[in-house]
Amino acid sequence: MSELGPLDSGFMELEDTDRHISLAIGAVAIIAGPAPTRQEFTAAVAGSLVRNARLRQRVRRTVLDLTAPVWEDDPNFDLRSESPAHQCPVSCCTAT
Repeated sequence: MSELGPLDSGFMELEDTDRHISLAIGAVAIIAGPAPTRQEFTAAVAGSLVRNARLRQRVRRTVLDLTAPVWEDDPNFDLRSESPAHQCPVSCCTAT
């Protein structure tokens, strides 16, 4: 386990202080050509998880927040639930 750095801890504090603040990061991919199958996509992302353990971890706060939160392995990590996939209809993606 390793402690969160000052910047990460500050972000968490901001989010906890004001419910209107969210520092979450999301992504949208618009890909030309046929979309990969769910299994192909999951296999590609799973390869990255092997190289970057942080992606399979979660943040755990300490009792009474006396010290910085720490990263720990997430025993319940499931890539399928962490990366929902949605495909928009072709009509919404075409320029008019």
